[in-house]
Amino acid sequence: IRCPLSIGGTGLSRYKLDHQLYTLAVDLGVDVRTKTKVEQVAFMSNLFEICTTNARFYTRTAIGAFGKNANIDVQLNRAFRATKDRNHYIAVKHHLYADFFDRTQVEMHNFSGGYCGLSAIEDNKVNMSYISQVRNLKKAGSIPQLEKTILAQNPHLKKYIEQGTFVFEKPLTISHLYFGMKDRTNDHMLLLGDAAGNIAPLSGNGMSMALQSAKLAYESLLPYLHQQTTVAAMEQHYAHQYYQAFSQRIWTAKQINRASLYAPWLTDATFCFLKLFPAIVKKGSAQLHGAVFHRTL
Repeated sequence: IRCPLSIGGTGLSRYKLDHQLYTLAVDLGVDVRTKTKVEQVAFMSNLFEICTTNARFYTRTAIGAFGKNANIDVQLNRAFRATKDRNHYIAVKHHLYADFFDRTQVEMHNFSGGYCGLSAIEDNKVNMSYISQVRNLKKAGSIPQLEKTILAQNPHLKKYIEQGTFVFEKPLTISHLYFGMKDRTNDHMLLLGDAAGNIAPLSGNGMSMALQSAKLAYESLLPYLHQQTTVAAMEQHYAHQYYQAFSQRIWTAKQINRASLYAPWLTDATFCFLKLFPAIVKKGSAQLHGAVFHRTL
């Protein structure tokens, strides 16, 4: 199935994006602490106390942008790990060189118990990321064997696995993935991106959602910092705006994710149906990606 991406897209690695944001922050006078881990966050006497490996900070506001799984989740008693065996996934990321990859396209391919996305990034590299049920990894015994014996059953993926030149010595991996909405605030801290809700990776939209949630947090924080509203009103405004922007997209992606992983026959039948009605594909893609957003001052 082919579908145009109505709002387009730009391919960047997470490393490249983070470095650009870091450089921008430093140029604006932000005090960035690298090689520093936040170990505890507590709200008391209208101030946050933030404890790191070597210092303490006190601030009126705090924003949590610590991703899917972090030590702060444990400290805040946030339990979002998958509990049922059928919901246990592993996500794997590679960067590779593949001259035969069409850099104007984004590709999605499925395999038994998972799916894989490929997109162009900087320096003529390709980002290859896939999600698989953990039972596939247990059966294969290792990531390389998983790719050779299960992913490679799909001829499109087999070509990348056998002919691509992989950049990382070992791929980046993460487990205990949770797909769904979480609490958007916790003890007066606003939570951004994956810390507030995880969209299934088939949408290819997690980084964009993180940036948009930062915009929403900014718009909620500004009146509070100017003493035009209360902390409770600030939290309520952000939680509502986050829900309005992302809840439907996260829910839709979750349903598609379930069908892709648990019912391959349903995926095949759906493909046959959607080829007959491409307008449905276009509408579904737009629903997953949302509307274009802009920063407001």
